[in-house]
Amino acid sequence: MMKFIKLREAQKVCRGAQGSCRGSASLFSLFIALVVLTIAVGFNWIVKEHLKASLSLKEKIEGFVEAHSHFQLLLFTLLPGQLTTKEILPYRGKDYLGVERLPLNGEWVWLKREDIGVGTRRPVRVSMQDTNGLLSLVNLDPLVFSNLLKILQVSEERRRVIVDSLIDWVDRDDYVRLNGAEAEYYRKEGKNYRPRNYAIQYLEELKLIRGMDEALFQRIAPYLTLLPNTGLNPNTSKKEVVQAYLGLEDEKVLENLMNFLKREAIHNELQLFQLTGRLIHFPEGAYFFPSGYCVVRILVGPEEKPLYTIETGISLRHKIYFPYEIFYWIER
Repeated sequence: MMKFIKLREAQKVCRGAQGSCRGSASLFSLFIALVVLTIAVGFNWIVKEHLKASLSLKEKIEGFVEAHSHFQLLLFTLLPGQLTTKEILPYRGKDYLGVERLPLNGEWVWLKREDIGVGTRRPVRVSMQDTNGLLSLVNLDPLVFSNLLKILQVSEERRRVIVDSLIDWVDRDDYVRLNGAEAEYYRKEGKNYRPRNYAIQYLEELKLIRGMDEALFQRIAPYLTLLPNTGLNPNTSKKEVVQAYLGLEDEKVLENLMNFLKREAIHNELQLFQLTGRLIHFPEGAYFFPSGYCVVRILVGPEEKPLYTIETGISLRHKIYFPYEIFYWIER
């Protein structure tokens, strides 16, 4: 009898152990399943991210090819093209670019080129700005620059500081102008730089000058260029540039002038005087006509978020040994 009771107890203990073993196996199986699921989800996320990166890289490369091919095609049509007072007529522009005229006032133009081998699978825009429609920092007139700052609602005291400091930045001496700044000023301000005492080499250098800051630079930069110009060409100028050159303060006169320029071109000083009552009191130059120096921008992709951008400063003035020059090149 005692043996039977002990056997029954032993069977109960064994059944309990078996139940415990089955519970542990179930938990272990669940743990393995969770690990496998986590690894699978992680791997799936990694694959998706790699696919996104690959697609982004593919679009960037295609944008790069599109931008460069369009620039080369643009050069091919511009060099034998015809330069007029306010625009350029590309050689066979309708066939190669889908447009017959390219304005030189910075206006964006959509290229509608048919598929001729390379093919345009994405929208492409191009903008050309004649430097005679901008203020050049190469041969900048301090009065015109001060007028532009005034138009941008910069106070008179600050205008004097910026203009004098800009002159001190580029001149070869260490003499400080009345409102200017030389090396001593920047040292006292804790700056780790000093005036270049030479011509400005890049536009963003303006932000280093006394009186200038990031906000003002962003407002004034669209009206400036580092390329040379030969005078004022109101036909390709922005409104603020014409206003700064002529010192116009009458908004009605300025509005009438800009409306006239939308319809026709100004060819001489007499026309300008009849429209504004102002004459150009500046050194002799090639006024009322493009300088031959242009800022060219090419954007590939949607207007709100382009895939690739090229900005370059070029000269279309033919030389003995080369038909054009490139002064700077920026890709984004």
